[in-house]
Amino acid sequence: MLKRRKRPTGSAVFSRSRSGARRPEANSSAEPKLHQSWCSSGSIKVPVPPVHVRLIHQFSLRFHRFRARSAHRSLTPDNFTELRAESASPNRPSRQTKTTKPIHSALLSRSLNIQQGQIEFGDSMYPTGFVNNAPRQWLSRQCQRPSICSTRRASFAPRTLRMGLSVKSAPLPNSQMSLEISVDKEECTAAWNSVIKELTKRANIQGFRKGNAPKQLIINQYGKENIKASACEEVIEKSVQKALKDAGIHAIGQAQVDNDGGVDSVISNFDPQSPLTFTVKIDVWPSATFSSPYENLEIEAEEAAFDESLVDKALQELRQREAFSVIAPEGAKAEMGQLLIADLVGYYRNEDGTKGDKLPEIADGNSIEINMTEGKFMAGFVEGLIGIGAGETRDVSVEFPVSNPRKELAGVKAVFSVTVHAIKNMILPELNDEFVKQVSEEKTLEDLRRTIRDRIDTESETAQEKNINTAIDNKLASIVQVDLPETLVENQVKNKFATMLSSFKDKGMSDEQVKSMVTKENYEMYKERAKGNVEKSLRVNFAVSQIAKDQNLAFDEKEVENQMALVRAELKGEEMDEQRVRDQIEAQLERELVLQHIKKSAKVTLVPPKAEEQS
Repeated sequence: MLKRRKRPTGSAVFSRSRSGARRPEANSSAEPKLHQSWCSSGSIKVPVPPVHVRLIHQFSLRFHRFRARSAHRSLTPDNFTELRAESASPNRPSRQTKTTKPIHSALLSRSLNIQQGQIEFGDSMYPTGFVNNAPRQWLSRQCQRPSICSTRRASFAPRTLRMGLSVKSAPLPNSQMSLEISVDKEECTAAWNSVIKELTKRANIQGFRKGNAPKQLIINQYGKENIKASACEEVIEKSVQKALKDAGIHAIGQAQVDNDGGVDSVISNFDPQSPLTFTVKIDVWPSATFSSPYENLEIEAEEAAFDESLVDKALQELRQREAFSVIAPEGAKAEMGQLLIADLVGYYRNEDGTKGDKLPEIADGNSIEINMTEGKFMAGFVEGLIGIGAGETRDVSVEFPVSNPRKELAGVKAVFSVTVHAIKNMILPELNDEFVKQVSEEKTLEDLRRTIRDRIDTESETAQEKNINTAIDNKLASIVQVDLPETLVENQVKNKFATMLSSFKDKGMSDEQVKSMVTKENYEMYKERAKGNVEKSLRVNFAVSQIAKDQNLAFDEKEVENQMALVRAELKGEEMDEQRVRDQIEAQLERELVLQHIKKSAKVTLVPPKAEEQS
């Protein structure tokens, strides 16, 4: 057992006896003597009290390990206690410790490959502009929207570009612009330091509090090449935005790096201590001009003439709706317009046309009423029963439509075994005043005819107005001159393709069937057919927008809000894209103003419909 001798007054230094007991030095004075033990930390030398000498030797190895990882910290009387505590911590970093945490995902996934060559759907399917309308207010918002050169935002807050740029611009075909941008060395250095600073704030490195890790350790942790790529991206994004803003260029979509070798070559050439020069190309918003004046246009529109036969057809439909049935005479054969009472049993159809396994029970039925009217059932079903008699059985081959609401039957090829129990004739009520009183609020047949005629006349006027508007669109498309950006055309085609797929789903097509149609081959086929109409619609949109601008035509904002309220009421609380709906309403109102302006001076000639459409 070690015994400690009584410490003399004023003793400051202890020595140890052979038995291991500590004892005060005989020559220690009452006042502690400051030993000139110097710790060389850079150019700083700190006098240390004797009582700390042994502690310094004891923690010297820990201190040098710590200092090797934190070269910017020097031993001072102020941080000595903190240093000693950190060095003694069980979580202190060791020389053998090597952090292998993966780099931050934002740096790993940093990429400037703008064109992926793939078809993407979803929210991105709503592109800039609309196929049938393009409001000027929406166009201006697109012009003010900053253009970026990446598919992703930086993982940290953007930094304001401080330095000047050198920009050389040159026009390209298809409404594109080429920009050669030179960024000075100071901006490249600032971007490099900014990335490291943000990573330092977020880095979780053992033995260091967030924000205190040495710069070199951060670089080793995340990789110099990854940090360089992130800094280069920041420089490109900010410089492109500033170049477009300074030059007043109204850009569409995203910029594409146009250097030889693409983005990778720009990143490989990036040096935080050197200027950076790169080239991008970007679609710009085109301006529309007219080859001839849009005032006093000569328009030829198809006439939507009133057809008196539509009145008789409407009355006949009323009679058929109120008809009743009676059993047909013995030996009668099924004809169109009759009613059959039959049993149905459905089977899957084999490749050779024979009956296979039974269909689900939902396709079967007993004593089913079959109305022998074209279009009432699947194509070919009613026609396949013509001539059948009561008590007979016949197999009829059909194919369920792909839009069938029952997913298990959609697109299925089947054979129905039909057994007829009875054939009924349909008896139509007599068309007179008594019938009119039963089916309407009118009192006489002539009053009902007049009401139907007025309704058809209103529909004819609407159809006539639509024909005139279509003729004006065709005329504007022929006189407007605009260089359409390929990006805008591509986005519109994707939008229409997605709308078509959505309509299939609304008609009952399953999700699997819709997804199976989303292939690059199907899209290219659709694009080939739809591109012409899309380009024509876009030309009309730009013409309408330009005329509204030239003539200072502005719609009433109150009307926009009224239309928005109607849409919200119709959706009954369902989610909607407010901005997109507002853009469409504004576009439609602007279009109506432009059409009204053109009609005031236009000379409209009504021509008979084409023979193909009459037939």
